[in-house]
Amino acid sequence: MRLRPFIGWTVFFLLAAVIAQAVPSVTGSYYFLKGKGLFAKGYYEAAAVAYERSVSSDPEFARGYVELGLSYYHLEKYSEAEQAFKKAVSINDDSCAECGLGMVYHLQGRNEEAEKTLNT
Repeated sequence: MRLRPFIGWTVFFLLAAVIAQAVPSVTGSYYFLKGKGLFAKGYYEAAAVAYERSVSSDPEFARGYVELGLSYYHLEKYSEAEQAFKKAVSINDDSCAECGLGMVYHLQGRNEEAEKTLNT
């Protein structure tokens, strides 16, 4: 009977460790959520600043780079958007990042790269 609680706690701590790796830091989450609110209101420049703070506090937060890329996209800063989407893809093969990267390539007239990116 003493083995059962041990196994339960072991599973609990393993799950907690997995979740902790998937969730950004508290600071990263704060700026990410701040960026989401600003972006929704159309304040793309301010949103980009918030997302930059989010990913600087948590450099492995792929979704933060995706949202940063979208902010740059709306600001027509396509080179910066491309870099943000590429960083997101390098961290996590995220379809949202690849879609954004494809859109940026298309707007830059790089249609072959856009098609290749969007078809993967």
